Amino acid sequence: AFKVRHAKKEILAFTQQMAGLLSAGTPIDRALAILQDLLGVEAMGLVVSRIRSDVQEGAPFSDALARHPKLFNPYYLNIVKAGEASGVLPLILKRLAGVLEEEEEIRGRIKASMVYPLFLLTFTLGAVITLMLWVVPKFQDIFAQAGSDLPSITRLVVGVSNFMAGYWWLLVLAILGSLTLLRAYRNTATGRMHFDQLALKLPVFGKLKTKTTTARMARTLGTMLQSGVPLIKALEILQHTINNKVLETALEKAIAGIREGGSISAHF
Repeated sequence: AFKVRHAKKEILAFTQQMAGLLSAGTPIDRALAILQDLLGVEAMGLVVSRIRSDVQEGAPFSDALARHPKLFNPYYLNIVKAGEASGVLPLILKRLAGVLEEEEEIRGRIKASMVYPLFLLTFTLGAVITLMLWVVPKFQDIFAQAGSDLPSITRLVVGVSNFMAGYWWLLVLAILGSLTLLRAYRNTATGRMHFDQLALKLPVFGKLKTKTTTARMARTLGTMLQSGVPLIKALEILQHTINNKVLETALEKAIAGIREGGSISAHF
C-alpha cells in the first residue's frame, strides 16, 4: 500500500512516463507493460499491473484508473476521460503532468517555508521548559538564602516554575486532551469551517494559502476546459479538489450563480 506522502510523486512519475510513451506512438497496453516491468513489485508496479489487466479485458484507460480512487482523484480521471473522447490522450497527459509537477513544486516551497518557523517554535518551547524546570529553581534557592522580598513578576515566574515541576504530568494530560478535543472539533462541519477560516487569516501563511490555492484552481480549471470538460462539470470537479471549506463554499455559490445564467467574472 502507498504512503500518502509518496503517492503524489508516484502518480506524477506515472503520468510523465505514460505521456512520453504514448506521444512516441506506443499503444496503451504496451506502455503499461513497459512501466510494469520497470517498476517490478513496487507498490506502483502492482497498481500498474492491475490497470493493465483491466485494459486488456477491454476497459477504457480512464475506467481502469477509476478503480484506484485513492490514487486518481475525480480531476485526474475526468481529464483522462476527456483526452480519450477527443483522441488526444498523449497531449492531455502531458498537460496533466505539467500541472502535477507545478503542484509538487509548490508543495515543496511551502514545506521549505515552514522549516524556519517550526525550528523557532521548537527552540522557544525548549528554552522556556529549560528555564522553568532547571534555571528558575536554582535562582529560587539564591533568593531564599538572601531573604529579600521578591518583585511580583519574579514571584509569578517562581510560582509557574514550581507548578510545572510538581504537576508536569497534569500539563501533559491537559495538552493531549486539548489536542484530542481540537481534532474531534476539526472533524465536524462547523469546526472545519472555523479552522479553514483561521488558516486564511493567519499572518503570512494565510496569504500564502490563498495565493497557492487560487493559482492551483486557475491551472486546474484551465487544464480541464482545454481538455474539453464542460464548464459546470469542471467547476464541480474543482470544488472537490479544494482543501478548504471556506473556498469550497464560495465556489459552490459561484456554480449556482453560473447555472442561473450569470457570468464567470461576476461570480469570481
